[in-house]
Amino acid sequence: MRNLILFLVLLSSQGFAGVKVCGREAQLLWGIVDHKWIETDSISAGMGSNYQYTTQIGDSFEAPFITDVYVVDHSSQQSEYCHELKYVNEDCVNHELTIGKYLGTFNPFNHCQAFVEEVVEACELEERKIARKWILKELYKIRGPKRTGVLRKKVRAQIEQLKYQYGL
Repeated sequence: MRNLILFLVLLSSQGFAGVKVCGREAQLLWGIVDHKWIETDSISAGMGSNYQYTTQIGDSFEAPFITDVYVVDHSSQQSEYCHELKYVNEDCVNHELTIGKYLGTFNPFNHCQAFVEEVVEACELEERKIARKWILKELYKIRGPKRTGVLRKKVRAQIEQLKYQYGL
């Protein structure tokens, strides 16, 4: 266990930059939903209904199960917030954000927020996947009856620290 923790600490010190999830309040449904997209050092893109139209993306009503959606250039979008993602492969994200790529039809399961989550999950670095599996395994161990209370608290604190570092 100690070796794995050292391995994860070394990985966390490397840090990966260049990928951000950005968003803003959408101008529909009274602003209760956010429109989200992804920015890298070379591209800003997300889901939209017309890949040639780059203004007011996510601000008009899209008929569910009828409207085709594509990867759309978002470089003209004004974000209200951006969150940097440390453990995502930027080259993979750039590949996923091919402008004009058909994404299916807009529906409650295929929307801009789901698209962003899918791209991030597909491009997540292997180290983060390993950390997530290890954390889940340790959480299972903590819940087991063989652990003492002191050890549970110590391991739980280590796991919380790793979850924070890896954004889990």
